[in-house]
Amino acid sequence: MFGNVFTQKAVHTLGDYISDKTDKVKKDYLHENIKYVDISSIDNTQNEITSYTTYKTQDRPSRAQQIVEDGDIVISTVRPNLNNVAMIKDDFENIVASTGFCVLKKNMQVNEYFIFTLVKDSRFADYLSKLTTGASYPAVSNKSVLNFKIDMPPIELQNKFAEIVKHIDKLKYNDEFMEVA
Repeated sequence: MFGNVFTQKAVHTLGDYISDKTDKVKKDYLHENIKYVDISSIDNTQNEITSYTTYKTQDRPSRAQQIVEDGDIVISTVRPNLNNVAMIKDDFENIVASTGFCVLKKNMQVNEYFIFTLVKDSRFADYLSKLTTGASYPAVSNKSVLNFKIDMPPIELQNKFAEIVKHIDKLKYNDEFMEVA
């Protein structure tokens, strides 16, 4: 549909289209409790958040810093070869993500489902894996994530692609539901 968006000949980077700037939990944070998402919260075969830990805001782990919302994409910067990537869904509220994630914030220039499909691809994980530092705790920086070269298709094509993905996901969900029933 788009040709090869993964070409290293691209002149733009993911960071040209999307931001990693998140609001941080501060002393004046409005909520008494948070739902903390860390790397172990993600099922990397389904690329979904499957659990979280609830903490009183003042008792949260020091890594519980990044306020995330519907449509944000979290990418583990630790052991990126495991492809721990997920999208925050609207049924999650008051979620705070670990600083072990690069959080991609949605904006009007891109479709978050298109970006999500791109970053959960094994080629993206391979790209990050080549940039890791540290032997026992391999990690990449947010800058490495944002420097990924991409040829971004026009928003109209991204939106069409997203509709197809949503339709396929809905069909998969219905098939899984039918198997359980």
